Order: sequence, then C-alpha cells, then structure tokens
Amino acid sequence: MPPCRHQVYLSRPLLLDGLKFDLRLYVVLTCAAPLQAFLSVHGVARFASHAWRPVDASNQHDLLMHLSNSSINQVAEPRPQPFPWP
Repeated sequence: MPPCRHQVYLSRPLLLDGLKFDLRLYVVLTCAAPLQAFLSVHGVARFASHAWRPVDASNQHDLLMHLSNSSINQVAEPRPQPFPWP
C-alpha cells in the first residue's frame, strides 16, 4: 500500500481571541515499557494573523486566516498583541 496523508478542514475550529492557533509541545520519551515521558516547560503557541471567519468565496484563499505557520505570518502586517506580555 502506498503511503498516504489525509487531512480534514474543521468547519468550526477551536479559536483563541478569534484566532486559529496551534501549540508545539516538546516531549522526551525515555522508556516505552513501562511508558515514561517528560513534557518540557518550553513550548510555542502560534497564532494566525487574521481573525477567523466561516469560509466563503471571499476568504477561502486568505492564508493569514487559515494558517498559524510562522513563516507565512512573518509577512503579515503588524497586529496589536491580544495578550499583554508579563
């Protein structure tokens, strides 16, 4: 069987302050049996640059709304930070 990849676009994604996001968490697996893993305190939360709206013909190609990829969002216009820095 050839390798394949399947993805489904969520019509109602989980949003934070109106933005799509993803979390990059780092885990070290030290033993498989018994299972032992450690979650790093360092991780990354990435946010889309444009607020999410239900997909229609006017916004279906807006990558800055659909993707939270850092490389894509570096070209976005500056946006006010929704959360204050500590």
